[in-house]
Amino acid sequence: MWITDVFHEYAPKGDYLLASFLKSDEQKINLLESMANVTFPQYYREFLLFCGGNKCPIFEHLPATFDVDGLISTYEEYDEFPEDFPCNDWFIIGAGYFGIDILMNLKTQKMIEGDSEETGVFLSSSFIDFFKQRLFLKLCILDEIESFSFSVSKAISNELSYEIDSDILKLCEKYSKIDRLLSDKRQKIFKGNDINIYVSFDDYSNIIYLSGKDSEKFISDLKEKVTLVNVK
Repeated sequence: MWITDVFHEYAPKGDYLLASFLKSDEQKINLLESMANVTFPQYYREFLLFCGGNKCPIFEHLPATFDVDGLISTYEEYDEFPEDFPCNDWFIIGAGYFGIDILMNLKTQKMIEGDSEETGVFLSSSFIDFFKQRLFLKLCILDEIESFSFSVSKAISNELSYEIDSDILKLCEKYSKIDRLLSDKRQKIFKGNDINIYVSFDDYSNIIYLSGKDSEKFISDLKEKVTLVNVK
């Protein structure tokens, strides 16, 4: 199974984390399929089986619930309000706390934030890759003794926004090396001897997570180039 293989790559921490999850069961997963009138691909069924019993800590920093019970509660309204739900192979995999859901195309694995493909914001081209990115974030950054997170405000001007993205990427490359297998056009992951960095880009702000002994020096250098918000 792909999901056990992914966790095992971070053994022993990954194996311990997977063993701590509350698993779901086939009966509930089948019920959710029936309620949504879809057929889950095997990769998503495996995720629900191993990680769908409660709020998945891999996605704990996303404002949505990914567990089977939460999704069943969401799709209980499907028959009454079908116009509020996605169609054409799109499925709500993350029921948003603030009304903004996370959708996935069950055939292509593409993920978006929003109500539909037309109006949604791109999140990832692959659910499995996105899961791997968030697992790296948790095990290699957030679970470290000392880690930092902050956002970088971006100007409305597209030109200034591009300059901010460029400044961040250049500094990341100064301290570490990009992992191209884990990175995509929205999430960039960098690994160094003394620092790990995860950057999530969007049109309004960039969120940066980092850990390692070079973290404070990185933050100091970055403050000279951009405005940081909510440094933790």
